[in-house]
Amino acid sequence: MRTLWPVFKIFLVVHLFAAAAFLFWLRYSERLDKQRLRGMYEMFRMSIPEEKAGIELAKAEEAMKQQRAYELARLKSMEKGPKSIQARLTADRQTQQVAAAKLDRFRADVATLMVQIEEGKRIVKEKEGEVEVLKKELQAQMQTQDEQQRDRDFQMTVKMYEQLKPKQAKEMFQELMASGESDQVVEFLAAMNIRKAGAILKQFKDPDEIVQATALLQMLRLRGVDPLGGQDISQRGM
Repeated sequence: MRTLWPVFKIFLVVHLFAAAAFLFWLRYSERLDKQRLRGMYEMFRMSIPEEKAGIELAKAEEAMKQQRAYELARLKSMEKGPKSIQARLTADRQTQQVAAAKLDRFRADVATLMVQIEEGKRIVKEKEGEVEVLKKELQAQMQTQDEQQRDRDFQMTVKMYEQLKPKQAKEMFQELMASGESDQVVEFLAAMNIRKAGAILKQFKDPDEIVQATALLQMLRLRGVDPLGGQDISQRGM
């Protein structure tokens, strides 16, 4: 996380500056104005399937207008004089056939658009799945990096305790234990050089300190670590 975040910030700032420079060039080279911006907004306001559906709907509305115009013209022609029933039936049948053909074409176009929309939804869902996989991979990498960093920090702390004088290390461990960090002290002792850990435990000499050291030694032995080689804390000559 500490490694990726600075890179991401630099990447974001560079792209923001690039976008701002591009917009400045478009404005002052007279390639972009309010009218063109409005045109770009109208172009991207609807998706391609929505735009196609709108075009087909407009075609259908135009067909209906033509049909109404035809009917109006037919009525006007009837006002001018009689017309044979056969001619009227033929004209009506032709009009109905044209309207039916247009309606069938419109329905087919709508069906095609619906298929395209469903395919678009499928692709979007598929991409969402890919994004989720990438997200999990990134989280796993970040977790691994955090764990590695914690392990490096832990090892550095162990080295620091090993380099201190045993008495000084004992006092620092007592402060941790007073803060309820006895388990952490056991972790440090278990990771240390066994002779250095034993030297620190030997500094617990007062009765109260011996109780503390005995508890620490018991927890270490449960882990299979015995800095005192089987000896008891209270034994002399250590």
